[in-house]
Amino acid sequence: MAGNPNPNLNPSPDPNPSPELVWQAEHELPIFAVALAPSPPAVAGEEEAADAEAPLLLAAASGTVVTLHDASTGAALRRLAAGRDGLLNALAFSPCGRCLLAAGSSEVVHAFHVPAGTRRAVVRLTRSGWSGGLNTATINALAFVGEGSFLSGGYDATLTRWQLEPVATRDAPELSSLSIEELRSLIRRLAG
Repeated sequence: MAGNPNPNLNPSPDPNPSPELVWQAEHELPIFAVALAPSPPAVAGEEEAADAEAPLLLAAASGTVVTLHDASTGAALRRLAAGRDGLLNALAFSPCGRCLLAAGSSEVVHAFHVPAGTRRAVVRLTRSGWSGGLNTATINALAFVGEGSFLSGGYDATLTRWQLEPVATRDAPELSSLSIEELRSLIRRLAG
């Protein structure tokens, strides 16, 4: 005799539920990395408070360009060009959301000031006189460790922690306005 199902038991949920499409953003080239900012970028000020009007940001690396998107709508907000240092495949936002690091098929890391949409530094992750290690090949992973340092890892099978010196973002000169010697000094300071 067939029994009635127990009314206290709910049917099993679908073991393979289909996700619901929320939004979609097209890019010209394949996307190799995405990163979500931990919060809307802070605005410069005494307390460095998050801008209540700013959207939560999502970054997508496609070729040598990082596109910043509104994470809730997918709308493209800004494109950040990383130059010609190879394809980008690693991204990391700083804990405050004001800095974005991008790296890829070279030992170069690009540091962007997110609120201004400018590239603040280009850091080559090597040390003079050192051969091997220290991410001298494709960089596949980046992560911030607090505000002052970051981790990088890549095809050279090396995980490296780097210390950055604080740079005053409101008073920092654009890279195009620096002399060659000033740029070298900035890179040495950032590379530690």
